[in-house]
Amino acid sequence: MTELQNEKIRVIEDTFDYYITHRNPRGFDDEHSTCVYRADETGGMCAVGRLLSKDALKYVTEVRTDGQAINAEDLIYELEDKEIIPFRKEISKELTNSANFWTKLQHYHDHLMISEKAVEHKDNIIKLVKDGEI
Repeated sequence: MTELQNEKIRVIEDTFDYYITHRNPRGFDDEHSTCVYRADETGGMCAVGRLLSKDALKYVTEVRTDGQAINAEDLIYELEDKEIIPFRKEISKELTNSANFWTKLQHYHDHLMISEKAVEHKDNIIKLVKDGEI
């Protein structure tokens, strides 16, 4: 496997541990019944939100307050257009540019991780990474 594949798998496993094993709060907006990058009330963050750089998180929570949902891929492009580094420094540039991966991780977190089959879904997304599909 490549280093990029290994990094993707580490992010997936860390995401699973963070929410399922350690039961940290998800970023959820009760008012709009939707997942958000950061929920002010609980401090919870979504899978992508918790890996954003401080400047990116500030942009998402303080500047981009129009209430419109934005997927991970579009958010990355928007941040880069504004010359804001999207992710924390431990995320490689190569992974930052893997927009499809962030969209899949966001989908896994928003929809699949909350089901009773979370482990099965985690294994499936890891298989997609190993097979080079994301």
